[in-house]
Parts: sequence; structure tokens; C-alpha cells
Amino acid sequence: MDLPPLLQLPTEILINILKFTASSPGSYITLLKLAQTCSHLHHAIFCSENDSIWRGAALTLGIHESLQLEQILYPGSSAVQRRLWQNVVKLSLGWSRPFPVAAPTAPRLQKVPKELPPPDRNGDWFGRRTIELFTYGEGSRKGAAYLSKHASVKDDGCVVFQIRPEKALTATNSMTRLVTGVLDPAFGKIQAVALEWKAQNQWTAAPFPTSAGFLVEEKNGEYRVRAVDAPEMGLSQLWNLGKRAPDRFVANGEILVAVTFPDPTSSVAATQIPSNLLCVESVGTNTEAESKVVWEFDLSREWVEDEPYTSFPHLKNFHITRKHLVCLVTRHPSSTLGKLTRTNFIVISLETGIVVKTMKFPVKCISTNTRAAFTTAFSHDFLLTDTYIVSGGIGGVLLVWDYSKDRKGPIYEIPNPIDSDANNVEDTPGFPRQYSSLSLSVDGRFVGATTSDKLWLFDMVEKKVHGIYSNGRKIKKSDFYTKNPFDDFPAGVWCWWREWRNCRNVKTGEVGWEEIKGSEGVAYLTDLGNEGSLMNTRGILQNTGSPGEITYLLHANDGNAPTRGVVGKGFRGVRSYEKSVYWMGYKGVILDWAFLVVVPVVVALIVAILIRFEAV
Repeated sequence: MDLPPLLQLPTEILINILKFTASSPGSYITLLKLAQTCSHLHHAIFCSENDSIWRGAALTLGIHESLQLEQILYPGSSAVQRRLWQNVVKLSLGWSRPFPVAAPTAPRLQKVPKELPPPDRNGDWFGRRTIELFTYGEGSRKGAAYLSKHASVKDDGCVVFQIRPEKALTATNSMTRLVTGVLDPAFGKIQAVALEWKAQNQWTAAPFPTSAGFLVEEKNGEYRVRAVDAPEMGLSQLWNLGKRAPDRFVANGEILVAVTFPDPTSSVAATQIPSNLLCVESVGTNTEAESKVVWEFDLSREWVEDEPYTSFPHLKNFHITRKHLVCLVTRHPSSTLGKLTRTNFIVISLETGIVVKTMKFPVKCISTNTRAAFTTAFSHDFLLTDTYIVSGGIGGVLLVWDYSKDRKGPIYEIPNPIDSDANNVEDTPGFPRQYSSLSLSVDGRFVGATTSDKLWLFDMVEKKVHGIYSNGRKIKKSDFYTKNPFDDFPAGVWCWWREWRNCRNVKTGEVGWEEIKGSEGVAYLTDLGNEGSLMNTRGILQNTGSPGEITYLLHANDGNAPTRGVVGKGFRGVRSYEKSVYWMGYKGVILDWAFLVVVPVVVALIVAILIRFEAV
């Protein structure tokens, strides 16, 4: 049977026609209908080689037109999978739908281990484990505290965290304590990235930076920020803030936004509240890299309002994408912050620093929830993608906002299922659990929210509770609704991982990663900085002469010899070689000397034996 004239067109022309079709509003519906007409169009639309067809549909759903696929936050795939515009569209459509009105069914509570089990290769040497979600857990105020960086596609399945050691530690052992670490699930152990280091006329690294995944350095009253490169186990991007002491900061690519105290050399009066908003672009990646200020202003003066009860703004939290800075701001009558009068999200253009949108928090629940007016909006961070925000709100709910559209308020709530475990207090209804932290999975599909003893995973595509996990913390009745009760339970980090297998697609012939069904797991990791268990940092061996380039040894307790590395340069090439060896079935770290000395000697002996055998 002859094909219709449209299908007889050359592939390039057909793809361009489909691209044009996908550029109009609701184009994803058109593409889906066309894919159902015949197998030829179905293959053309869903083939990964023609994935650019879906870019237009993604733009109509809120993605900025200047963004490239690799620049999109949470592009809808895991760290080991290929990114596709199809996934971006599927994820955006899933997020746009609200949860059902009825309370979701709570799955069975699962108790998690306190360490990662060995990777499950199932006889397949070409396996891979990736960290899909990583977030801190509250615990004893006397022990170590943790900051965790959200799992990211750019971190190649690894995670970055930072440790504030126990208060009992003194300055005598500050040179050997682990400050910033990377957990590589391929080996299941910690590797140190940066140590506290003090030397004359050199930059001094802060022991516990204000943002996970970064290192703050100071010298002669000047400050600069270094980004942690998780795959390379080293440091990469550098931003120079000058005389402005940073309080908090976030970064995406070459751009960093920090809230700082005023430059002491400027005419601005000193204040105890950091209000100087600074956008800096990094030029280069080495220790001598330069930075340029994109824009800067003092929000305590720029965002002042005429109304007496909303005049003073206070920046609570902020995050950035490639195009926008989103700030959670509270309003108060004065700088003493004595009374909270209003809460807003302020969306700013990252290129100009100009406010493009303001969204106001609702003063009552948008659902029929009748619980007490109790908010968690200011007790944890909020999540940000290129189109959506997840934050706390009135009644302890989680709110979802779409800041790419004209709507000024949240679009729906993530319901809080009834906590039906044995700790539930039946005689004190009306008060919700408090969420300690929020996190988003690498694929952008699952929102993780932690209470004092549990991790909740919400599926934003299928609109259900994916799982509820307990770390074994015993909560008293009187402390059930407390974010972090006073007890001796150790602080830690929640870790959700997945196992993958390298395989070939039978239909397309493409080689990629396939998730091993039923292989995902959750653990609550504690004692990540314990030198007697996971990692023993022996200290600094020598200074190579360049600021930040410090050679040191890392000793693991599995009997392996030390692995040498340079803090400033990172472990360039080492991790990729170690991982490839691990995939081939070996365990542990293969050292440089073993590869450069032992292997050539063995090869030479084999060649000599073969030559002698042939001669005989």
C-alpha cells in the first residue's frame, strides 16, 4: 500500500514539519495524536534521534526559550541516563496536575539501615549505583551536624556533604578532621575534598561553609568561594567576593548569587543583618580565575515599601536557575523583625537583577484541610526547578507554585497523609508533623520531605506517596510534633539509591542504562566523619606552593594503600579509571603504582614466555 504524501517526504523535512507543529500551545496533544495514526509517525515522534521535536512543546509548558537541554534543572532523567526533551515534557505535565482530593494511601512503613549495602550487580559486571536523593536528618545537638547538597545530574551519581564535628573536638586535631566529603556509591565509601588549612600569607578555608558543595576561603579580609566538583573529587569554579563577607550563597554554572554583609570600605553603614545581594560570574576555573560582578544592590533599601507594617524585607532563602533568582522574603515593620506581616516569593532576572514577578503566600489553606494554622514555610528550604517551586505553607502543607505562568499563588498542595504508625498521638488531632528538610530526586520526579524520624517520598508524576521510611528514632508522645526533639539520636543524612545495568535496546540497538527492578534502597547514614570507621585523613603532607593545592593521603580501612590527590586540582582521571576497574568486577581502589609497574612487568613476562615457547 502506498504511503500518504506526508510520509513520503524526506526525513529531514518531516522532522521540521513536526517541529513547527510542536511550537503551538497544546502541541504535545497534537504530537500524541499524530503518533497514534501510524507506526511510521510513532517512530518518528518518539525516536530519541528526533528528540528535538519535543523542544517546542517544552517551551510552551514554561521552559525558557534560551535554555539548552543540559542547562535545565532536573531534566527528567537519572544521572546515568540520556537527557531527552520528551522527559522534560512528561515531567512538566506530571507536575502541573494536582494531587487527588482524597487523602493518598500511605504505603507500609520501612525501617532503613545505617549504612550502604554492597552494590547488587546480579552477576552483571557492568553495573552502576547512583544516589538519586540525598538530604540531611536532624539529631542530637551535641554530636556532629551535617549539611548536604541535593543530588544532581552533574555530580554523576555522587553526593557532596559537609560535617561540623562534635563540640568536643579541639583545635589540636582540626587539621585531620573531615570537613567536606564526597560519597561515591561505586565504592561505598567517603573521599575527602577539602581540609581546613592555615598557613602564612595563604587563603584560609572555613571549617563549615554556609552552603553544602562549596568551600569558603579568606585572606586579608577578602573572600572567595570554591565549588566542589564531585566526579573529580576536587574543586572547580571560583568566585571572588572581595571585601564582602558572605552569609549564604547559591550557584548554577558560572553564576553565583550571595547575600553578604556590606563592604567595610563602602559608605554603607554596617548592619547585623546581611542584606547585600550580589551576583558574580566566574571567569575560568583555576585558582587564579577572575570574577566579575553582574549586579549588586542592598535589598533592605531597594525593596522597602511605603506601608508601615510591610516596610522592612528579610531574605529567608533563595535559589537560582540559569535565568532566574527566586527569593523567599518576609515583611516586618522594622529591622528588628518583631512582627511578621507578609510572606512573598520574589522572582528576579538573573541577567539584570530586576524583579519580574511577586507571589504572595496564602493566609489560609487552599484545600478543605481544617488543621491548625501552623506553618513550616520558614523552618526548611524550598525547592526550585525552571518552572516550579515547592515550599511549606499554612497548616504544615507543602505548596506547589508555577512561577512561569501569570498565576500569583500556589497551584495545589501536596497532601500530608495520616501518619498511622505506633507513634501517632490520637488524642491531639489538628497539629501536623513538621518537615525538617526538602529534597528533589535527580530525575525531578520525587519530592523528599523529612520529619524528625521519617523520610517521605512523593511521586509528582503519578501523584501518590512512593514510600515512607523510618530511621529508628524513638519519639515521645510529647515530642511527636517537634521538628527535632532533644535526645541522643545521631544526626545523619538520608540516602536513596538505585542500581543500574548496562544493556542494549533490542529495538533501537542503543546502549544505555536500565534500572534493575526492585533494587532501589534507602539508608540513614551516620558517623560519616568518624575517622575510625569510614575514612581516616592522615593530614597534610606537603604544600606544593600554589594556594589551594595541597597534597595529602587518604587511608581507607579496607587495607588498600593510600590514594594521592591534590585538593586544588582534584582527582583528575583517577575516579574514571577506578570506576571502570570496578565495573570489570574488581573490588577496592587500584593504585597508580599497580597499574604503571605491576601490569607492564606481568605483560613483559607473558610475552617472553610466548616467544620462548614459539622458539622451542
